[in-house]
Amino acid sequence: MRIIVLSIIALILACGFFFAGFVYGKNIKKVSPSNSESMAVMKNSITPQTQSAVALEAEGIKVTTPRSGQKIKSPMLISGEAVGSWYFEGEIPAILYNAQSEEIIRGNAKANGDWMTDQLVPFELTLEYDQPVTSTGTLILRKNNPSGQDALNQSIEIPIKFY
Repeated sequence: MRIIVLSIIALILACGFFFAGFVYGKNIKKVSPSNSESMAVMKNSITPQTQSAVALEAEGIKVTTPRSGQKIKSPMLISGEAVGSWYFEGEIPAILYNAQSEEIIRGNAKANGDWMTDQLVPFELTLEYDQPVTSTGTLILRKNNPSGQDALNQSIEIPIKFY
């Protein structure tokens, strides 16, 4: 009887991990090396409204560093500002990928102020990573969406170059 109960628990956990991987992993579109200089598109991602030498903006978020196409090295500073709805518990997830869509590192940008507002709140994160094998990559900041509802998913993607 004990073996049956443990088997059922293991099966339930395995199904849960599979479902979580399906729900959270399906929104990423692989960035091919041939188009790594352009903005990769995620399902339900935001199309940048402006792209300049100063900042990359999308609905509710403005990333001041790094700039689109900027050469970066470790440690990399990520900074900008976002409206409170992009945060959960004062954090915005950030993931750095190489040109082969392999995750290099992830972290959470922290709000520098009260994030429970509809106003823009500054954020900052420093990522330290090993030198990637590719010369280009993509930084993705995702709206922190604890609800898991696809309709609320948003992100901004910043193509970068590695030194």
